[in-house]
Amino acid sequence: MDCGLNMDIRNSDKTSFVGRTNYFTELNSAWIDYKVFGIYGLKAIGKSSYFKHFLKFKRGEAHFFDLTTKQTIRSLYISICSSFAEKPDELAICCSNNYWIEHILDIIQEVPKDVTIVFDNAEDVIDGPLVEKFLRLCTTLIEHSKAKIVITSTTKVIFTKHSNIYFTQEILPLTPDESKILFSVAAPDVDLGSYRDTIVELSEGLPLLILLIASELEADGGHVSPEEMVGLLLECRLQTISNSHAHTRVDVLYRCFILRLQEVHRDYLVTLDYIPGSFTSRHATILLDVGTEAKTKQFALKPIRDRHMLRYESDSRRFNIQGILREVITTNFVIKNLADVKSRYIRLFCGVMKDIADKMGTSEYTKAIAEFSMEQPNLRKLLWEVDDTKQDTYHFFIEIASSCTELIEKYMADQSDAFYGGCLELADKYGKDKDKVSVYIAVGSVETLTKGNLQVGEKNFLKALRVLKKYEDKHQMAVVYKKLGWIAFKQGFCARAVELCQKSLGIFQLGRDEYELITLENLSIMASAWTVLGEFDLAEKYHNCCLKRRERRFGKTSAAVGKSLNNIGILFEKKGNHQKAYTLFMKGLNMKRIGQTETLSIVYSLSNVANCLINIGRSDEAHEHIDEAIDILNKERVPMLDGLSLVRHTKGKIYAKENRFKEAYSAFSESINISRTSELKGFVWMERLLDLARLQQRRKQYKACIKTLAEALSFQEEITKCMEHSFDIINCLKCLAEVCKETKDKSKYIQTLYSMEKECIRLEQVCKKYGNKVWTDEVQRELNNTQAELKQLDKLAKTYTNK
Repeated sequence: MDCGLNMDIRNSDKTSFVGRTNYFTELNSAWIDYKVFGIYGLKAIGKSSYFKHFLKFKRGEAHFFDLTTKQTIRSLYISICSSFAEKPDELAICCSNNYWIEHILDIIQEVPKDVTIVFDNAEDVIDGPLVEKFLRLCTTLIEHSKAKIVITSTTKVIFTKHSNIYFTQEILPLTPDESKILFSVAAPDVDLGSYRDTIVELSEGLPLLILLIASELEADGGHVSPEEMVGLLLECRLQTISNSHAHTRVDVLYRCFILRLQEVHRDYLVTLDYIPGSFTSRHATILLDVGTEAKTKQFALKPIRDRHMLRYESDSRRFNIQGILREVITTNFVIKNLADVKSRYIRLFCGVMKDIADKMGTSEYTKAIAEFSMEQPNLRKLLWEVDDTKQDTYHFFIEIASSCTELIEKYMADQSDAFYGGCLELADKYGKDKDKVSVYIAVGSVETLTKGNLQVGEKNFLKALRVLKKYEDKHQMAVVYKKLGWIAFKQGFCARAVELCQKSLGIFQLGRDEYELITLENLSIMASAWTVLGEFDLAEKYHNCCLKRRERRFGKTSAAVGKSLNNIGILFEKKGNHQKAYTLFMKGLNMKRIGQTETLSIVYSLSNVANCLINIGRSDEAHEHIDEAIDILNKERVPMLDGLSLVRHTKGKIYAKENRFKEAYSAFSESINISRTSELKGFVWMERLLDLARLQQRRKQYKACIKTLAEALSFQEEITKCMEHSFDIINCLKCLAEVCKETKDKSKYIQTLYSMEKECIRLEQVCKKYGNKVWTDEVQRELNNTQAELKQLDKLAKTYTNK
């Protein structure tokens, strides 16, 4: 080992490497040649701090994962993603298969520099039910990545297949001579005299215990004598000697030193243990409630830290309690004023969670994800507190439910149902019906905007509406009607969507600023609904009104203006002006990107651009845009079913345009399968089924095609009611007629033609009512062709009969 490095070790933190220099030399020599490192030893032997100091002197970095705070593989997976500033994958989050491991592998392989991953305090995982999945993760990383894997634990792991690259170290207790050196470094002014050997023997060679003994003897100018310390240690040993055969239990010794803290400092330590993860001095100030942050540092944290009961990480500026001390505190001590501490904890971490949630959707996303990685155990505890809270703090959980929904669903989804259920129970318990509204709206928004479960979302919004009708909260009623309008539009009930949005608008005066955002969204939904209904002039009027108001409020370059431009692009696409639509789509997409709008909004724009590029014959560019949309959605934790179905369908249309039938069939089928798991039905569903059927027809998969068309036509009555001008029914019947003709099913062919004639007559009247000459001419051509074919068949039948 390099002599200069040895000197650095000796001169840095003298208490950290007493008795560890030889270990350090061995590890340093093995670091280049080995890939996996196991560092094992007793609790509180100093394994974690030893490796952290090793990294410091190697000038290296590592991703640390304390497995004592990772109660599930899911939380470990999310923590790893967070540490690398990556979003968990919605397909991996359940951790029921190996996809979560593959995603972690992909993340690590994309990191340009060397990666070191440390699984710290792994004994509970190794000895528990999660061991198989944990070892599978380690093995995959060993075999398929360049990352170095470090495991610290009291339990040794064996990697039989990789013994040639697996370096292990057992960190043993200090020898008597090393213990004496550590003691003299920690308490240079204390003379142990004739009690030196006895105290060293009773310290078990455990560095933390030696430091506790040293600080106790040094404190208060030698208030405790070495003789008294020997008596104290002997008394503790007598209490534990009957409880262990192989090793003397040391938890009673640690308990003894906690008890020797001044009562006020002991109370501070026990209270701080209520925070399950690491914490800052600000966190401690709020939880302890002892005054300013400076006062907390001086009179609360420093005395405990001087007694080596707190660890301090200078890089993160966070404190933590030594793991074995946490176990002793949990077993032996109680918080005196638990109700007050719990209340302060809820207030404190409610603020922390809201701050992280606010940053998630902004340019500070990377910072927010790093903060969440550190705060995850503390925030998880916060959500569990909903089960045992009082009236003075329960409103904080209602705030979290309404303002941190995305954060909860993306990164703590395993607790979300219990959390929201707890919020509703609290509202019942305290007779706060109105607070239920926030929870219903939060859950409804997640189900519709994130998951694409439109009917589940609608049910929650209707529950909120029923409660709101008892009160005079016009703002929330306007919000709920607007959200219901959006759901109606997504399901194809466009006339109903207009009606609901008009209700939302009718609740307030449009000129009032507090309602302006709701007004803009209502105008946008109504304009889009008029577009689908074929009322193009009315749609353009509403779109332009919304665009001008958004420009005034947000500026001419903003995500909100980008949304309006995208919607106007859809209008021109419907009118057949593909080049104009493409220009608007691209301009809107760029504005959304600049404004960092929500994921689904960008995905919709990318799909619109791709569809437009298909129509103007630029398939390569269409692929690029839709692949970007797919990549965006694959990085989302919660499955965005609406978006996933849309992009797979658009991908299928590109393949179909290129006559790549096999790839198109796969994409269309995947889109249909995703849609079946959601509540997406109506005209959108019929259009997707129709595209699949047409492809099946081209591939001569007639039986499958007929089955697909039958499913599409099962929505005929519903579509006739919600979008009476739709040509989808005729298109389905036309495709079915062609298949019947190709398969020589004459009877079914004639029956289908009569169904087409009936639908054309109905649609002709509708198109005339709308005054749309293009539509009217188109349906009349279909009617004439259908009737001509029926006459020809009738003529052939008569000729055959005469013969």
